[in-house]
Amino acid sequence: MAINYAGLFGGNTLRRITEDTEKRLKQMNLWNKDKEWTPALMRRLGREDFREFSFEQVAYSVKKMAKSRMTALMNEYALSLHSLPHIKDAFEYAALFQQRDILHQLIERYHDDECLVEWVHVYRLLLRVLEDPFTYEEIIDEARHLDVNVKEPVLKIRLKILAANAYDQMGSIRESSLLLERLVDDLWKIETGYTKSVLASRTLLLVGNYYLYGEGDVENAEKNYLAVTVNESTPEAAKVAPNHGLGLIMMCKGDRLQCAYYFQEAIRIAKETGQYAYQECLERQYYPFARSILGETVSVEGITLEEQAHQYIVRGEREKALRLIGELEVSVKSDPHLTWYKGMATGKKELLWSALGQFKEKSYAHLVMLIQQQLESPTTNLGGEVK
Repeated sequence: MAINYAGLFGGNTLRRITEDTEKRLKQMNLWNKDKEWTPALMRRLGREDFREFSFEQVAYSVKKMAKSRMTALMNEYALSLHSLPHIKDAFEYAALFQQRDILHQLIERYHDDECLVEWVHVYRLLLRVLEDPFTYEEIIDEARHLDVNVKEPVLKIRLKILAANAYDQMGSIRESSLLLERLVDDLWKIETGYTKSVLASRTLLLVGNYYLYGEGDVENAEKNYLAVTVNESTPEAAKVAPNHGLGLIMMCKGDRLQCAYYFQEAIRIAKETGQYAYQECLERQYYPFARSILGETVSVEGITLEEQAHQYIVRGEREKALRLIGELEVSVKSDPHLTWYKGMATGKKELLWSALGQFKEKSYAHLVMLIQQQLESPTTNLGGEVK
């Protein structure tokens, strides 16, 4: 999946705030003036006579000048727009930042506008996905059905991303990759701007997941996750997953410092953006897992029971690990992590092979790679001697 990142995002995205925008903001006495960025200013910028500022450049500027108030200011801007291209970008902004009330208002305001009828249909579906308990299969079916009735290329891409994300969450890597191949090609054909940048970020996150979980290709996964994190159109809330992915990549590479950096970034952003469930998983399971894989001795206080067992193996307390694994096996029917840890604790090769097969079925190629390394290197320091 060859990707020209500069061409995909476009020059303005890579430049972030352009020289022209910076010059104009200085003329308006808005450059580095946090207090000047007010709701009244955002309503003014939304007027027709300020079309010189693209939606993307306004978003970058608000993020730089008034980051702590970005969402409130951009919400005001999104509801004050008169330019059709800017209004289209406002729909994707509201979906990206999960501003449901703004999406409701945009849909209600433009549901009779013949120039925006397809946008209303697509973003009404995205709003329903945010608000209603859809299954992944239902999301895919809804996206396919609507795709048939939509002609706008950028909206077809948006629906394919929705379906690809559902496949990704299901672990259906093959189906996701087939959509992603076409998405990368299709993105080239649409006009550079805010929506394209956001959709490129969404796509590259999924491409990164494909390489890491589907192929175990850490180098290509890293390129795509990094492309998401450096794109200024990517909101902080959407940077948790790529930082988590980068942490796993550094774990696979054996780089403790970089692994710690990316996991701590993911935890920080999750906390700051209110993703508390994700934060808890990172702190109690994902990061302790990575640290144990890297052979670090860490406290077992507050981490999941599975990762406590994993840590006992790292410490050489194999009997303690096996007792805990045995207790967990009573309540958990089948878990590849427990099989893996039991294999490490006992040194039984058949258990490692069993875990490897289970991870293959679940599309965890990066973990398959780690187990293969253990099987090929009996002197591994992660547990007992492999027999």
